[in-house]
Amino acid sequence: MKFHLFIVMASFLVTSLAAFGQVINNSMMMRINNCSSPSTFNGQNASRYMYQSANINDPATCTSEVQSAYCSFGTLGSYSGSYANASCTVSRTRYSTASTTCPTPVVAETQTKNCTAGSCGSFSGTYTYSSGTQNPTSNTISIWKTTAHSDPYACNPYACGCYETGEWVCVGGWNDCDNDGMCGCPNGYWEISCPDTCYNTCYNNYNTCDASGTATKNCTVTTNTTAGIWGAYSPNAANYYSNNSCTTRY
Repeated sequence: MKFHLFIVMASFLVTSLAAFGQVINNSMMMRINNCSSPSTFNGQNASRYMYQSANINDPATCTSEVQSAYCSFGTLGSYSGSYANASCTVSRTRYSTASTTCPTPVVAETQTKNCTAGSCGSFSGTYTYSSGTQNPTSNTISIWKTTAHSDPYACNPYACGCYETGEWVCVGGWNDCDNDGMCGCPNGYWEISCPDTCYNTCYNNYNTCDASGTATKNCTVTTNTTAGIWGAYSPNAANYYSNNSCTTRY
């Protein structure tokens, strides 16, 4: 009886060890037949996200597809699908402000976000305005100029034709004549008395500071992100004064 029980137990042990060995063997075979890159069990499908384009511009969005490949005894088959990009980057331009005045440019930055494995991150950067405009402008100033004047006036009076029509008179004394008609002028002096007085012409030369209207210059924009350029004043302000005392030139 004891011998028979021993035989049964031995037989059971051999069978159990054989089964256990088969399990171990099957497990090892499964590991040997698995695929790598990515790690995939034999008989299973590996999957991945792929994108139609590597780079796009906002507001377009990245288009993806899920592709699969079958693992067969350590060999991974070809992936399904047609997309070939493992990631997709979306780019956009944002501006520091919506509007500036020439010659101050708008500051722009390029922002990007990356999409991988079916998920997209956030855009980089801090600027938030989708458009930015640098507006042209102009500047107008008052201009002054000096004006020369030469005004005539009567000056330096003289006797008109004195030597032909005038007569000598005693001035500041008395006329003392003798019987022969000879006269003296004690305590005075002789002067010709003229019938008319004439004048020379003199000129009063001076300058005045007169308003001469305005001069204007324009600030021209080439691109919104490049500083604008001021043109010259028209008419040329450098030829005029900046104040009504004509002391400071532009």
